[in-house]
Amino acid sequence: MSRNLKRAKQPWWYMTKTEAQAFWMGGLWAALALVGWVGVATGGSDLLEKVIAVGWTLMAAAFLTSGVVRRRLSARSADDSC
Repeated sequence: MSRNLKRAKQPWWYMTKTEAQAFWMGGLWAALALVGWVGVATGGSDLLEKVIAVGWTLMAAAFLTSGVVRRRLSARSADDSC
């Protein structure tokens, strides 16, 4: 039964193809999150605004974490090949 399964090309948690993409996307989401939290802090008491700001913050964290882990793994594989 396991013979029909194909091995994944990359781990499921990779958010992008490259580290640079992960950092750029994480930065974009972080900027949106900052705008969202500034909006909430300056009087946005609407629940939807808070939910959107939390969502943007979580997306930024996911992309940046993915980029950091990919960078660490690529640095480790470069050290191993030397």
